[in-house]
Amino acid sequence: MKTLFRVLLGLVPAVYLTLLGTWNRAEVPLNLVFHETHQPLGLIVLGALLIGVGITAVAFTWPIVRVRMRLRRESRRVALLEQEVHGLRTLPLSEDDEAKAVEARDG
Repeated sequence: MKTLFRVLLGLVPAVYLTLLGTWNRAEVPLNLVFHETHQPLGLIVLGALLIGVGITAVAFTWPIVRVRMRLRRESRRVALLEQEVHGLRTLPLSEDDEAKAVEARDG
């Protein structure tokens, strides 16, 4: 049911944008600083919408990427510290304990 709802929710803007592009065929001048072109109004509106969506996606995605990179870096650091702790836990407490461990091992 959720998937159907999401598909329908995605189809509504797609149908609207398709109608917007087909109904607004009037040619309007578009000044692009160094170049002027005449394009259908629907195409200009759709292009502006897509550019806005792209800029918004980049703006909202960049903080997520930064947090994931920081998380990966901190995870590596934690793994190294855990290895160090494990190495320290396996060390004998004193030289006498080390000698006893060697004697017990050699029999």
